[in-house]
Order: sequence, then C-alpha cells, then structure tokens
Amino acid sequence: MRDNKNFRARFVEKYGREYSGKYKLLIMPIGTTPEPLIRTILSVKPERVGFLYTEETEDALDRIVEETGLKVSQIEKAKIDGSRVEEVYAKIREWIGKYDDGIAVDITGGKKAMVGGATVAASFYGLDILYNDYTEFDAEKRRPVPGSEFLTTLKNPFEATQDMIYRLGVEAFNRYDYAEAERLFQEGVNRTGSPVKREEFNALLALASSYLAWDTFRFDDARKRMRRVKDLLDRFGLKMGVNRKILDEHLGIIEKLSKVNHDHYYPDILNDSAIVKHLLLTCFTSAERKSRAGRYEDGVLRLYRVCEMASQHRLALRGIDTGKANSRSLDHEIIERYQQIKADSLSRKYNREFNPQKITLPDKIGLTDGYMLLKAYNDDLLENLDLETLFDAIETRNLAYIEHGVRVVNEKDYGRMRRETERILQGFSGINGLELEKELERYRFPVIE
Repeated sequence: MRDNKNFRARFVEKYGREYSGKYKLLIMPIGTTPEPLIRTILSVKPERVGFLYTEETEDALDRIVEETGLKVSQIEKAKIDGSRVEEVYAKIREWIGKYDDGIAVDITGGKKAMVGGATVAASFYGLDILYNDYTEFDAEKRRPVPGSEFLTTLKNPFEATQDMIYRLGVEAFNRYDYAEAERLFQEGVNRTGSPVKREEFNALLALASSYLAWDTFRFDDARKRMRRVKDLLDRFGLKMGVNRKILDEHLGIIEKLSKVNHDHYYPDILNDSAIVKHLLLTCFTSAERKSRAGRYEDGVLRLYRVCEMASQHRLALRGIDTGKANSRSLDHEIIERYQQIKADSLSRKYNREFNPQKITLPDKIGLTDGYMLLKAYNDDLLENLDLETLFDAIETRNLAYIEHGVRVVNEKDYGRMRRETERILQGFSGINGLELEKELERYRFPVIE
C-alpha cells in the first residue's frame, strides 16, 4: 500500500509539471479500477471533472472523489448505461457545450462501449485524449507493474472510426436531430479516404440537410438537397436504408412547396387548397416530431400555425384577406352574427355582459376572430369543432414561455392542442375529400434502417 502511495506521489510530481492547470474540464468514464484516474486528476488539477459511471462503478466513483479531495462544486456526473455508445457521446457533447476550450477526455477507465463513445466525442470535437499507459505488465496479477505507468496524450484516432460516425449520424437522423446528423455526416465526408465511402456520406449528408430544410420550412433548399440525394444514389448505385419510393414522393411534395417561396403572393396561396394542404400537413407533422423530442413549446407553435392557416384559407375562399379585412364589404347579417358570437364568448370568459353592437371586426383578423367569423358563416370547417374548447387549448400557446414568458408548455398542454388541431384537419380533409391519416403518412419523415 505504501509503495502504491509512493508511486502515486512520484507520478503526480512528474506529470503534474506537464499537465497541471492545462484543462478546465476533464471528462472520465469510470471503470472498476480507480487508481489510474486518481493519479490523472491529481496530476492535471482540472477546475471541474465530469464523471460517466454505471451502477457497477458507483463505489469506484466515491473512492475517486474522496482520494482526490474534489469539492461538490467541481463535479459533474452522469449515471449511464455502459453499453450505449450514443448515451456516452450525447452526455459529453452536453458538457463540452459549457466550455469554449481547455477540455480533455481520459479514456483509461470504463467499459469498451463507454471508451468508444468517449473517444469518438473527443475526436469529433478535437479534444485532447489522455491515457494511463505502461511499459511493463504483470501477467499473474493481471495489472501494470507499479512504477511503469505513465500519462500520455493520444493522437486523434478519428480516421479509424467511420463506422462509429455512421452509427451516431443515423441515430441522430432517426431521432429527428437533423442538425447533429448533418454535422456527423459532414465529418464523415471530411475524414474518409475511400471514394465510395465519401459518396455514401455525401448522400447521407444531403439527406439530413434536405429534411432539416423541410422541417424548418426552407422548401427551396430542401428541394435542391433532395435532388442531390437522388443524383448520388443514381450515379453511384448507393443504398442508404431509406425506401426510394418515399424519397420520390417527398421530392414531389417539396417541389410543390418550393413554389411558395418564389412564385406566389400569400393571399393567392391561401386560395389554393392543394398548396394549403401541403403547408398544413407539413406543419402538423413537424409539430409531431418536436413533441417526440420533448420540445412541446415548438410543437405548440406549429399547431397554432396550422389552426391559423386553416381559418385564413377558408376565409380567403370567401374573398376575405385576413391581413387587411374590410368589414364594410361583408354582408350585414354576417357581421351581426359575428358580433353576437364574440359577445357571447367574451361574456362567458369574463363573467359579465358584453354589448354585441360595440364589437367591431378588426382590420387584421387573428385566429380567434377568424374562427368566430367562420362560425357566423356556418363554415363546414367547424362542423365537429367547439370554439370554446379550441380557444381554451390555444391559450396554451398564448401563455407559453417562448411567446409571453408566463410558463413552460408540458406534454399535457401539447396533447390538448393537438386534439383540437386534428379536428380542424379532419374538417379540412372532409371538405376536400381526403383521408387524413393516409395523407399524414405521406408527410412523416423516414428513418434509416
């Protein structure tokens, strides 16, 4: 025991001269042998340490913290599944987002999958990779000979990790994180030396870029990138785990959507039921993807846009431009109905009487006024819709933190608004002779098998 402590002291004295104070954050997967990690921490003296540990290595973590004298304020820790490479990668990515530089990853400890994920993350983000190596090994005791160990910085092994890049990129793509998939596939393009592999990564990069552009409503960019995907697949005979029929159909949809950015005046778009269908279903399925990623506020904003656009479309078909409405041009009986509907709604909401005659239709018609006006017309869109239930659900968006700083939207809030939005889409589908679920399936993004 004394020899081990003496060796630790000599090790720290020697390598502390080279590494002490060099890193702000030191990230370490924890295995069952804590001594090498203790020596590294004492030598490096980082400001903070991020520990990745499993249920089996929790005791080792306690020993490391005790023997290095780390304070609670210096520790980041995450209990993970040691067999899930992507979990290790994701946690390291989260930690390094807090620092501009001065980060190293020690891959001496941890299960193989943990070390693999840590190595890929360190390589991808250009971090130093530390390792406790040795010159002599005791075969009988199955450990390095004390005194033969040394701390070293390894070369970036990214060249040998193409399969890992592919796997992580596919996982990011399949969980709708297209920006991360794009970054990973771009790194694959940059790093590979194989011409065939480079074109495979180029096709995957274009695929991720296309769906990222579509999901953020940059339809012309999505069209260009999807065309590149098809060109690469055709020219090189590539297979990428996505049904070609889906890609063909999606390109057709994007082709139509791309015209929205260039060739149409917005009121003209609202008069075109085919274009409006593409926009509504694109927005709704985008909301679904955001909710699955736990981004309920983003999902609610997209649902709100679906509700708003559907009402704008139905009013446009009646010759009403919601951006610059002229109530004097509308039928007097319709205006009276609208006034009564709004007065009744306000009376219920505020528990006092409102005079219908004092209510005017605004020049810019928002969502609630739009639906009240549609109700005055007895529009078919509202056949299975209760306006008060819809308005209660929409209040989720109005109170959302991202909009007005009141509160954060949760899964239940999103679910309520989704149900009302789906009713609106059912009404739109019924009017236009569509089967909603079949139509929605055409707009859902694929996964890479």
